[in-house]
Amino acid sequence: MIRGALSHLDLTVTDPEQSIPFYDAVLSLLGYRRMPVDENTTAAACWSVEDANHSVFSIALEPAKGTVKQQKYDRSSPGLHHLAFHVDSRADVDRLYAQLIALGTAIQEPPAEYTYTPGYYAVSCCDPDGIVLEFVYEPQHRGLV
Repeated sequence: MIRGALSHLDLTVTDPEQSIPFYDAVLSLLGYRRMPVDENTTAAACWSVEDANHSVFSIALEPAKGTVKQQKYDRSSPGLHHLAFHVDSRADVDRLYAQLIALGTAIQEPPAEYTYTPGYYAVSCCDPDGIVLEFVYEPQHRGLV
C-alpha cells in the first residue's frame, strides 16, 4: 500500500556548527533522537523520530556550498515556506514556547489561536538561518500522530 507519509527532510544551512546545537535542543523537545551520520553522506547531522505506526521520519542538515552559502533564507522565494510539527496539547505549545525563550530562540509568533481550523493553537520561531518552524496543536489530529 502506498502511503503519502514523509520519509525524511534535508535542510540546507549556512553554518552547521551554529545550526546543530539549535536543532539538537529543539528536536529533542519533540522526541527526536540524534543519529550517527553515515560516512557516505554529506549531511552534517541527522535526527529521527518514530510515530505510533512505527514509521520513521528523519531530519538532516546539509551544509550550503559555494555562493549559495551567502544567500539569506527568504520564505517567500521558491522552496520551503515553513516547517510545522504537531504537538499533543495546548500545554505542549506553551511549554515549547517557554523552552524556546530559555534557549534564546528568535520567536516569529508567540502562542496564539488561529482560524485555520477549530482549536488551531501554535507558536513559531526561526532557526539560525531564519527558517520558520511552527509547533501546532490541532484537536482534531490529537492521537493521530
